[in-house]
Amino acid sequence: MFDNVGKDLDQERGKRRAASVVLAMAFFGAVGGVAFLWASYRVAVEVLDLQPDEEEMVEVVMEDPGLEE
Repeated sequence: MFDNVGKDLDQERGKRRAASVVLAMAFFGAVGGVAFLWASYRVAVEVLDLQPDEEEMVEVVMEDPGLEE
């Protein structure tokens, strides 16, 4: 009468659960990767837009106080 108590009657449930976990991980990994690539692209575009255009180069002269002695 109580032969099935505590026993798993669905033998394939573990395989289906593992497959669904793998598919969910792959989907969310792909979505995260695409979001990361898009954000990286947007950052690169913003950084390149902040750089000045071809302007005159400015010469910077730094004096070394040790050379005066």
